[in-house]
Amino acid sequence: MDVRLMVEQFRRVSGALMARPGIPAEAAYRIRKMMDRVAPVADKVYLKTLKGGEMLLQCTEKAGIIGEHLNGDEDLLYLLLTDLETTCEELLKGVYEFRIKAG
Repeated sequence: MDVRLMVEQFRRVSGALMARPGIPAEAAYRIRKMMDRVAPVADKVYLKTLKGGEMLLQCTEKAGIIGEHLNGDEDLLYLLLTDLETTCEELLKGVYEFRIKAG
């Protein structure tokens, strides 16, 4: 799958989360922050690697899971959101480390 399409899919899923009624303001802020950090790296070579693509796919899947639990337990929502943030941070770390190694 094309990396730009994968990033766009992540943005669509995350954007749909933010547009849902009843989402806590803090959760919407954290999702927006992740979207803003992932979007600029869409054209980076690391995302075209197998590991980078898998991590981006995990981010999208985890955002979808958050959507399923949005109207449920708020503690679970924040736990899932923290897990998504951790995965996105690992993805961004991989992008920057790959860039440093590539020179």
